[in-house]
Amino acid sequence: MSGPGIAWELPEHGFSAARFVWAITAKSRLIVLVALRPEDSRDHGEEMVGAARIVPRGEPVAYTEPLLSTEYDEAGSHTRATLELWSEEDDFAERGAGRRVAGGALPTPYGRLEAARFAWGVGGSPAVGGYEILTP
Repeated sequence: MSGPGIAWELPEHGFSAARFVWAITAKSRLIVLVALRPEDSRDHGEEMVGAARIVPRGEPVAYTEPLLSTEYDEAGSHTRATLELWSEEDDFAERGAGRRVAGGALPTPYGRLEAARFAWGVGGSPAVGGYEILTP
């Protein structure tokens, strides 16, 4: 994934968890976040996190400090999430919150995928999107 101010190279292996979050508004404003946890770590505080805002006919904006918080149910499925996204362009963090509306888990050639569709609210606008977690 690359663009002005954004250059992420995602490894094919060597991670213990990969989280992918995206939300798109009715005006085609897209927020995307990727978090990779190193293979030898179990703590989310050691994750490499990148996030960006992409708008039609505009340049992508990389967030310098993207924060993701996740709530899980008793079965271990992610049910709610919040975003706090800081960029060098903005004086305040952009915030978002989402809740799971559908989802499931299945094995893939790359590991176990827990995929969910989320109803989001981002920067005061409703959005639809997803939150996927891949564990080898």
